Amino acid sequence: RDAARRLLSAFKVPSVWLAVDSDDAVPRKATGKVDVPRLRALLREHPGWLDGHRNLSHLAWTLGEGDDSDRSYRDALRRFPRDQALWQGLVVMLVQAGRFERALAAIADARSVIGDQAFLVANEAAARSELRQDAAADAAFARLAGISDVAVAIRRVRHLLRTARHDAARDVAEPWLDRPGGEGMWPYVRS
Repeated sequence: RDAARRLLSAFKVPSVWLAVDSDDAVPRKATGKVDVPRLRALLREHPGWLDGHRNLSHLAWTLGEGDDSDRSYRDALRRFPRDQALWQGLVVMLVQAGRFERALAAIADARSVIGDQAFLVANEAAARSELRQDAAADAAFARLAGISDVAVAIRRVRHLLRTARHDAARDVAEPWLDRPGGEGMWPYVRS
């Protein structure tokens, strides 16, 4: 523990974390709807509450905040720029929301602070593939060749199918079909 504490002390990481056991901990109005201003305030007090950031970003997007829906992540990252979990939450949320250009910008920002990380490469590959930046996506997927992760494999199969490399897609997909998590591969293969 002491070694980990010394190692982590070099990084600016939130020292106060909010852990919630249930959805009941999310602040709500009398109507039962999420109290967005109170949730934002909680996230300012507890910037390491990753589920809170994720939920708020989804809620903000639904409420039409668009480009501002990632504000709580950005605010927390201004305070704790070396927090990899916050960067990962932001990048994954942007990719999942289909905001690929903004995801690539966040990936560049993250790399300038925390260096190159596997989750950044994986999400860059996915975003570039979705944007049809095929050569750049190929290069990013090539950097992930040694990683055994079903989510990366699914994204790679999607990319290979999109670029009409069906045999290569099958070669990536087939080993996953009988492995845990491999059920996510079934929509991309034919029997």
